[in-house]
Amino acid sequence: LWVAEPQRASLRVLHVGCGTSNVTEGLWKDHFRQITNIDFSEGVIKLMEQRWKQNNGDERVQWHHMDLTDLSRLPSASFDLALEKFTLDAVLCESKDDVLDPQGQAALQGLHRVLRPGAHFVSVAWGEQRRQKLLASGGLFDVQVHQLPGDSSRQRPWVYFCRKLTPLPRTAISTQPCLQPAQCTENGDQLTVVFDVFDVFDSKASVLLDLSSSELRLSAGLDVRSFTFPFAIEVDSAKARWLKDSRARLQIRAEKK
Repeated sequence: LWVAEPQRASLRVLHVGCGTSNVTEGLWKDHFRQITNIDFSEGVIKLMEQRWKQNNGDERVQWHHMDLTDLSRLPSASFDLALEKFTLDAVLCESKDDVLDPQGQAALQGLHRVLRPGAHFVSVAWGEQRRQKLLASGGLFDVQVHQLPGDSSRQRPWVYFCRKLTPLPRTAISTQPCLQPAQCTENGDQLTVVFDVFDVFDSKASVLLDLSSSELRLSAGLDVRSFTFPFAIEVDSAKARWLKDSRARLQIRAEKK
């Protein structure tokens, strides 16, 4: 993964599990400017935000108290690049099976949702096979793996370059229960679809929406439902809203691509 220097300032970067590392400083020196840092430790975020204000102060670099396993406060398709260094290692340190671990799956689904179509997620980890199986699970990402160079007698980290797949491969979609609309109306190039969301999900669940040109996916934790549009839609102009008569009714309006 290589980004030309003139393009770096416009890329929206999500740095997951920033801790007290100097990764953000390094990104800034490499001409990345729009950097959102998150960490599960509120104390760390306050410390790093204060340190940044003292040493730089550019407000395009943001700091948020947030857990990797719950990215619901971040808008869908709002980042061009996400990266983490050993954060998933910490999240999954007690997991017996990374692929089936609820926290690992929640993190992966959240990252997929907040990345724009075709964007990349870079994961640095100590483990090889277990991590690759997790990142490649569900058809969310195309994964390439490289080991960092160095002394072969010492443990060297692995770097996973993951490209967001949108739409999901048929093999992944077929394993997900279909989402049945309450209404589906086509008017020329206009499509309007309404879903009774909480007829499907628990009313107290936090439901996340992921939209591509060919399908809508709604997820609550590990429960994922998909609806395939009758034709390809324009994602950038599509609109989603809760109908005023009931929060449980979600309306999607889109135009034919």
